[in-house]
Amino acid sequence: MGLFFRTLDSLLDRRAAKAPDREVPMELRWRLLKRHGDFPLAYPAVTEPYLSAFGDARGMVIYGQKMGTTFALGDQIAGEEHRKDLISEFIAAFGAPVFVACQRHTAEALSAFGYSVNALGYDSRLDLKELSFAGGDFKRIRYASNWLATNGMTVVEEREIEVNPKALRKMSRQWRTTRVNAREIRFLNRAFEAEASPGVRRFFAVRETGDPVGFIGFDPIFSDEQVIGYLASQKRRISEGSAYLDLAIMRAAIDTFKQEGAPAVYLGISPAADIGSVDFAREVGWLRAGLQAAHRSDWVNARFFNSRGLAEYKNRFRGRRIPLYLCFPPRGSNMMKVIAFLRLIRLV
Repeated sequence: MGLFFRTLDSLLDRRAAKAPDREVPMELRWRLLKRHGDFPLAYPAVTEPYLSAFGDARGMVIYGQKMGTTFALGDQIAGEEHRKDLISEFIAAFGAPVFVACQRHTAEALSAFGYSVNALGYDSRLDLKELSFAGGDFKRIRYASNWLATNGMTVVEEREIEVNPKALRKMSRQWRTTRVNAREIRFLNRAFEAEASPGVRRFFAVRETGDPVGFIGFDPIFSDEQVIGYLASQKRRISEGSAYLDLAIMRAAIDTFKQEGAPAVYLGISPAADIGSVDFAREVGWLRAGLQAAHRSDWVNARFFNSRGLAEYKNRFRGRRIPLYLCFPPRGSNMMKVIAFLRLIRLV
């Protein structure tokens, strides 16, 4: 099956539309990101080598390609006045692109272009000014912090310790073996890095000896050259480590950001969680039913992708849900586009 898909990828990728004259150079990507990168999935524009950027000085659309299909990631990294023009130009350049994990304003613009709009899941935003870990809803998180201290561990930011990239790569490999799907999911997630990228902040749980046993990395979210929040984008722990490590590290990082006055922390997308019908003119009904069935399925969650466990972990923080959408063009096979999307994110 692997050989079949690789051969099919190779054949279909030759048909993918190209727009080299609209490719945004890295220096301009950084400038646009810091000016307009106000949504959680913007940061991969400057870190993921397999992603391209379509646009110009007004803004850009981040995208990847698989099996001849173009997939835009998130929203447009641009000022509001330029977003619809960039969408129109992007569609004209690539013919029938799919838009993945976009927010409602992008879904509404695409619906006007004849796109079908499906719910993909939701992100979780923690508004730090109002957030408190008191009360019964956060009992497990408080316990995790106490558990960490009882076991002789503390949480420190990367600048306070010496981090060995080789040890982190080993931790990541071991952690992957404990996952339902051992593949490294991409596109919806940023790829693991042993060394932090610019602006990324990483918090480590360490033993008394200083050895890391787990960490969470937070990507910056920008607007008008300022950091306006963080996305919890990478999470690893030693293979035998308790799940309490993740909760304790997350709480310590959130407390730090809150003390610094950061407005928000995003927990990342919960795919297929609480999928329902949408109030748009067109929807791919069979895809909604398929995502709902997959999320309910014990077999899928145990053998393929644990969407329920991921959603349960993020729901512990009681964040505000931000719906995210998957938008399909009015022409072409939606089934083939779904298969290509699953190939792009490395789920199959």
